[in-house]
Amino acid sequence: MVEAEITVSFDTEVLAIKEQLAGGKEQLEFVSIAGMPGLGEMLYKNLKGKRYLIVIDDIWDISAWVDLKMYLPNDKNGSRVLFTSRLKVVVMQAPPDSHIHSLRYLTEEESWELFQWKVFQNESFPLQLVEIGKQIMKKCEGLPLAIVVIAGLLAKNKKTKEWWKQVAQRVSSFIVSDPNQYLDIIALSYNHLPCHLKPCFVYLGAFPEDPEISVQKLIWLWVAEGFIQNIGERSLEEVAEDYLMDIIQRRLVIVAQKRFDG
Repeated sequence: MVEAEITVSFDTEVLAIKEQLAGGKEQLEFVSIAGMPGLGEMLYKNLKGKRYLIVIDDIWDISAWVDLKMYLPNDKNGSRVLFTSRLKVVVMQAPPDSHIHSLRYLTEEESWELFQWKVFQNESFPLQLVEIGKQIMKKCEGLPLAIVVIAGLLAKNKKTKEWWKQVAQRVSSFIVSDPNQYLDIIALSYNHLPCHLKPCFVYLGAFPEDPEISVQKLIWLWVAEGFIQNIGERSLEEVAEDYLMDIIQRRLVIVAQKRFDG
């Protein structure tokens, strides 16, 4: 059985993937940007008649999969291709017979279990910190990354109620306090936003921490700032709504509640 696990660089060309897979290695790691025409045929010949599992992690552009799949033989022998993506638009373009697994937010119980483990691991959780700990955990809103970053901060500092209260009051600020953790993730997502969405996302930083922002107000502000491009006969407000939905689907903002009046 041929097994291949690939971490796809975010500017990956499909030729690079073909080159690595065509090599027939049992264990593949990072794919650099390199390749030459004709590798597709080599890949097909290398996999033909074999049972293979190919894992392509973190796809940002469906075109890489579209170009690659034609060179993967379907011998109906149980071979599988697994790819992950944080973008819904990519997942929705998977083949109709694909099995799609959407990750959900953690439940409160799961969040608390993760929080406890990351802060204290095998140590017992001090009773005097349970209440304030749960307040901090809830402010992470079921996001594993937020929980892990905050828990890491708490684990590395003094475990006093006073300190934890300070953290609880400024959870969002503490989440981004380590530029090597959370900010890198935000920067990664931001860098791969389409150019027309970047100013819209950055504009959200003008609002106070943790506010509920009226969708209608936000759309008007985006239009007034000149962030919205004309697309055919559609109104700027309609285009702005599409922009917002795109940002939401990328998990860069959280919908607090839905109302008919926006």
